[in-house]
Amino acid sequence: MSSHGINKQNCLFICFGCILSIVIGFLIGWFSKPVPSPEKRLPNITPFEKHNDLNDAAKIIEQIDKENIKRNLRNYTYKPRLTGTENEKDLVDELYNTWKENGLHKVIRTPYKVLLSYPNTSMPNKVQILDKSGTSPLFTSQPYEKNLLGEDSSLKLVPPYNSFSPSGVREVRPYTFQK
Repeated sequence: MSSHGINKQNCLFICFGCILSIVIGFLIGWFSKPVPSPEKRLPNITPFEKHNDLNDAAKIIEQIDKENIKRNLRNYTYKPRLTGTENEKDLVDELYNTWKENGLHKVIRTPYKVLLSYPNTSMPNKVQILDKSGTSPLFTSQPYEKNLLGEDSSLKLVPPYNSFSPSGVREVRPYTFQK
């Protein structure tokens, strides 16, 4: 045995001890994990291809009504519903009731606090790009979107550009990027 090093027997003993510690740690971890109760286990679900039976998928697809989807989308999107407003709460209540009526067992409404500033419709934000003198605009963003469907009232529409930023004047130097 040398006085400055570890001999072969001690080295093998240390290696064996490390390997044994890893194996014991793994076994403790493996056998100490909780076993889910039978009611919490998911049923064995296999893809349709393994059954060679696409009848279930065909039945589901047959029950889809395109007109019902179109009607629901129209109903849910016909007016703007900004986050945290009464209109949004009405939509949440409508979806909640619809899902409950259609048999969903657990539907949860989670309240949250909205930390946004709302658009000021009397003074909508706009973006202008001014000429070098800073007096005449080269470009001005539109204060409202165009009425594409003819049925939208401009009073219901939300100002489109920077609608959640506070009003004010900001001046920045424009930058251009060229290759």
